[in-house]
Amino acid sequence: MAPASWARSASAETTTAPKVIAAAIEAYGQIDILVCNAGVGWQYGEEHPGTMAGVHEASLENWRDIVGGVDLEGYFTMFHAALPHMLEREKGSIVSIASMAGMTGLYDAHAYTATKGALINLTRSMGITYAKQGVRANCVCPGFIDTPLIEPAIDLFKTHQATSAAKVEFHELLRENKQLHRAVQSADEPAVVERTARRQGLIAEGERPFVLHGLQN
Repeated sequence: MAPASWARSASAETTTAPKVIAAAIEAYGQIDILVCNAGVGWQYGEEHPGTMAGVHEASLENWRDIVGGVDLEGYFTMFHAALPHMLEREKGSIVSIASMAGMTGLYDAHAYTATKGALINLTRSMGITYAKQGVRANCVCPGFIDTPLIEPAIDLFKTHQATSAAKVEFHELLRENKQLHRAVQSADEPAVVERTARRQGLIAEGERPFVLHGLQN
């Protein structure tokens, strides 16, 4: 197994993806698997007010900050840079980290949920488009992962912190759905991503993240 290498970059910058892909090809000669796992969440919202708000509280600039930033456009730039290489080889696996929020919605963070929903459907479309050329596209849709990204929202898991009607309703959803009952530890996720990238089955059980598969080839 070749040693790991790192290419420090900023996902929101349009020049990042070509540099990262070029660095990978230079280091290893090819790209077998692309995992896209960058994103911003409630922690970013505390630093940039309005970005994790509902539509009525967010500005157009807040919307563009999320949709035109890391959470969606950043994924597109990585796909766009990696796909020509994978299609030329007629082989590759793309795994994107989306979110359960892209399927269920949330009581706030509407731009965030929009990007995750878009990413899920983009994965389906890429799966349909590129399967015959040997390139697979799938996405993992985790619930809440206990990292600093969601720290400002972690109190949603505590009954006494559920104050507004929307938060109370969301808390009831957490109670009723075992998959959402607690924030999953970050150590749970890499194994799910690896199995998905290596085509080892559909995972949607217990407290594991959902996996949505594109069209299999």
